[in-house]
This record gives sequence, structure tokens and C-alpha cells, in this order.
Amino acid sequence: MLFRFLVGLLICVLIQEGNARVQAVGLQTLQTRFYELHTDLDEGTARALGSHMDVVFEAYGKMFERFQGHPTKRLDAYIFRTQTAYLEFLRKKYGVDGTGSGGMFLQRGDDGALVVFEGGQGLRRVREVLQHEGFHQYAAILFPGIPLWANEGFAELFENGVVIDGEIDEFHVGSIPRGTLQQLKRARAENGLLPFDSFFLIDSKAWSRSLKDGGASLNYMQAWSLVHFFLYAEEARWQDDFLGFLGLLNKGMDWQQAFSSVFKTSDYSEIQDEYIRWLDAAQPTSHRAIIHELEYLATGMHALHGAGIHPNTARLLRQQLKSNRYEYESHLFGEITMLSETHPGLFELQLDGPGSGATIVLADDRGRPLVNGAPPGSRPWNIRTLGLKPFDYIVRWKNAGGRNPTFMLEKF
Repeated sequence: MLFRFLVGLLICVLIQEGNARVQAVGLQTLQTRFYELHTDLDEGTARALGSHMDVVFEAYGKMFERFQGHPTKRLDAYIFRTQTAYLEFLRKKYGVDGTGSGGMFLQRGDDGALVVFEGGQGLRRVREVLQHEGFHQYAAILFPGIPLWANEGFAELFENGVVIDGEIDEFHVGSIPRGTLQQLKRARAENGLLPFDSFFLIDSKAWSRSLKDGGASLNYMQAWSLVHFFLYAEEARWQDDFLGFLGLLNKGMDWQQAFSSVFKTSDYSEIQDEYIRWLDAAQPTSHRAIIHELEYLATGMHALHGAGIHPNTARLLRQQLKSNRYEYESHLFGEITMLSETHPGLFELQLDGPGSGATIVLADDRGRPLVNGAPPGSRPWNIRTLGLKPFDYIVRWKNAGGRNPTFMLEKF
């Protein structure tokens, strides 16, 4: 975890001098729908990252669609192949020491630049850093007065999001990382969480000091959990008020004034009690693992039906896949993953299981769970999660009764 947060140093660096456009020698420039991408990566890798960020950009816009002032021109992004080139660029062009960081958003006058490197981090981590720092870039345009806890909390929320590749690329946020939740609950038990009266008012200097004394990781986690709470806790009870708060920031109101105007209090400890109750009850959910599980079950169901095997419950489906030693090569999330019964963490949710936790079940074409098993027949049935927070997923089949059915994974 320490490496994760030191790699990020995910802090918006503001440089007020000059208005010259950032440039670098030896970089090719590629245009995507929303970004001006400057890079020394090979063109295929660069375009894949650019396409990924276009999907994420649309997710920023969708979450904040009610607000005014969205970017109207392509945003600058720099992706370097090596850490050495990244550090040299930051030093020469911005006078910034980027040692220990994996990416930064920097602003010079009215122009902002998103800067990351690939070498040693791996493309999965590069995508996460782009998602995080990309939010800072977007927020600088839409919410210039956003408080630090909300800025970093949203950035962490987007960093943990996943792009579902398919006929319609979608970016989903809202998962609760297991390791993050465990550390938050441990800190809560040991009175290690910052009281809200202090955390809401934390400034960049105090945040930077925590980078040196080892407290940064908990700050990021607490900021993420606070934004997640405001968006999704208690069936999204706080979401409208929270977005209303952001709306006032979008109009230029001071954040403390905006908060007290919307939430009718300037005593942040009143909200802390509600937050603690949510945290105590929260359960981890990995959207990446759950989506892989649904993909494995859906492709496996297709293979079984081709062999004349028609399981009518999710539990029987998994048993048949296990007995047939079914394997599937997934290309989701920009990487190749071999899925099988032995894949670590594949089965995040129970299948047709009892209890209050989220499960995976077969469903009819309206998404209704087939709790007593699917009717007899040779068609593949839809597969969905049941009781997953903050939303469910469903695998819907096209041409389910035909010779070559295909499926789509959707939010439900």
C-alpha cells in the first residue's frame, strides 16, 4: 500500500508563472476525441491508452452532466515510456521534482497537462494513474474551488473504476476495494481516522507533510471513503445533496459556505456519526473480479449449450464448468487473463446462495431472478448479480434461442 500511494503522489501541482504551452522533444502527438496525446510510446499502445481515457472522460462528463463549463477543447496528456524521461520533462519544463511519483496533473496559467510514465509500472497501473490524475485535470476546469478531501476522494473513486470493453465501452465506479476497507476499519478500531472537523479542513501543506510521515495512504483512503459515502451510502441518500454542493462549487461559491448551505450545518462531526455507521457495515466488492466471474460463467454457459448441456441454476452451471475443466481467455480491462476454476479471486460472489450478501443467479429476459431454477429448455439464460451495491450487473443474451447467441454485460 505504501508503494501504491508513493507512486501516485497524486497531488495537483499548480505553477503560476508563464502561459507557454508545454512541449517536449522527441514526442509524437496523437489526437483522440478528447485528448491531445504527446508520447514516445509505440503508436498502438498510445492509441489504446488514448481510447481508454476517452471512455473515462465521458464518465467524468456523465457524472457531472448537470453542471456548466465542461471542457470544450482537447486536454493535454503526456505519456512517457521511461521514468527518466518523465522526471526530466517535469524538471525542465515545470521545475518540479517528480521523484517517487507515477503521474501528476500540472497547471500553468489556464493550461493544464496530465503527465505520466509507463516504465516499471505496467499498463494497468498507468491506466489507474491516468484515471486519477485525469479527474484532477477535469475538476480544475469544472470545480476550481473544490476542497482537497473531495478532490482526492473523487480522484481515488475514479482510479478504482473499471472500463468494460464491448459493443458499448462503459466506465463504472463504486467498488469497495477489500484492502482499503480493511485498513479503514482497522484505523477506525484504533482511533486512527482523522476527525471530520480536522479532515474537512486539511490543506495541501498538511497533506504533503503526511507524505513524509507515512500518513498519506490513510488520507487518500479516508478521502475516497468519504466521497463514496456521499454518493452511495444508504441507497444514495446523500447523493443529491452532495451533487448540489458540487453545483454551488461549479458556480464559484466558497466550499465551506456551499457545504453549510446544502447540508444545513458547519459541524462536520454530525455527518461523521452517519459515516461511521456506514463504514462499520460496509462489505468489499471488486467490480473487476465480479465482471470476470460473470464473463466466465456466460462464456462457459455458451460452451456448455454447444455441447448439449443446459444447467438451470448458477450453481449447477459452475459445477458443470468445473467438471469439464472449462477455461477462457479474457481480454477485458486492456489485458489478457486466463480464467478458470482455479483463478485467484474469480468467484467473488456466491452462486444461488442464501443470506443477505450479494449473489449471482440466473434471470429471465426482464431480469427477474429464477430463484427456483430456470424452466427446461436449450436456451442460455441471463445471468445477474442480486443485492450488489451500489448497483447490479446483468449478462443479457441476444438471439438466445438461435445457433450463435451473443451476450452484453450491463448495469442493472
